[in-house]
Amino acid sequence: MIKNILVPALILCTQLLFSQHEPIVISENLQLIKLSDNAYVHISFLAFGSQRFPCNGLVFISNDNAVMIDTPVNDSLAGQLISWFANNMNIFIETVIPTHWHVDCLGGLKGAHQAGLQSYALELTKQLAMEHNYTAPQITFADSLTLQVGEKEIQCYFPGGGHTLDNIVVWIPSEKILYGGCLVRAAQARGLGNTADADLEAWPATMKNVKEKFPDARIVIPGHGNYGGMELLDHTCDLLMQNTTE
Repeated sequence: MIKNILVPALILCTQLLFSQHEPIVISENLQLIKLSDNAYVHISFLAFGSQRFPCNGLVFISNDNAVMIDTPVNDSLAGQLISWFANNMNIFIETVIPTHWHVDCLGGLKGAHQAGLQSYALELTKQLAMEHNYTAPQITFADSLTLQVGEKEIQCYFPGGGHTLDNIVVWIPSEKILYGGCLVRAAQARGLGNTADADLEAWPATMKNVKEKFPDARIVIPGHGNYGGMELLDHTCDLLMQNTTE
């Protein structure tokens, strides 16, 4: 579901998305950006009218184990992503973590389940997915969860409402990667994007929580557009301040 999207900003996201690294093209609507030997941003494209909008996710690998953070936008693309890692890297993605209930995070969840992946999400994400007739995550947690991926850990954390009531972030300590999802805006974004389900009152305090909890983040990945560093958190806070003063 996409409502109240700032179309020019997301078109700009599409134009600038691949300025950092050459993408690995899996199909017309699915690409990868390699961050390291262990981490890949996956980008799937969601049609909205005549436009296609890039939606980020992440695959993190440790040994032969892997976790997918947010699915591609539909079941077919989720299947393509899972198959690509299996066929090209001999990596089976075992786990998927939707970071909130919108289709750009769990639109491919049914396909992931059919491929044998186990899903984890905030309890509120499961509730909201069911209310909106989306495939629901299988295993839930109240506010935080640490998962083992091979020899490494990842941490799921609910910092408070913002883009949605249920948005979480995922921290990968070994890589110093913070997956902020749609809670965090890319540097090229000039607005807050889809605020139809947002908690605008809570969002500034939520961003403060994220900044205080993960001050060592080296790479910050937003839900749409280019990844960056901690400056993306500051940029999001600036956009929130502009929104409250307009």
